[in-house]
Amino acid sequence: MTILNDDSMSDHSLYWGKVGHYKIAEAACHLGKQGTRPATLLMANLENIAVTDDNIKAGRLPVGGDPDTFIALADVPDLVWRSHRQKDAASHFADMDEPGGAAVNHQTLMQMWDAGGEGRTSAGWTKF
Repeated sequence: MTILNDDSMSDHSLYWGKVGHYKIAEAACHLGKQGTRPATLLMANLENIAVTDDNIKAGRLPVGGDPDTFIALADVPDLVWRSHRQKDAASHFADMDEPGGAAVNHQTLMQMWDAGGEGRTSAGWTKF
């Protein structure tokens, strides 16, 4: 998420990181219709899907790298796949309005996409 011209939030990160992943996953677990099997399953596994607020506040967040450490499902893409499946490492996040380098004439990913051609290929995104 990018916030345009809002100096009141200049000390905030542009990226939500682990906490955002966990809070969105937790919120999603609460969306099911109470009493249904999917809702019951999600709520029964909430601590396997996200991290509790108490653990977040205390800074007890999982870190990747140790195959014996449990990673909540919400962060498996970041902490497991990216460290164990190298082809996934570079493809996780794309800020569509952040300008690229000289190799892409400082275009944004959105500009490259709109232009078609190489901007819509994995090679184009890698070049970015």
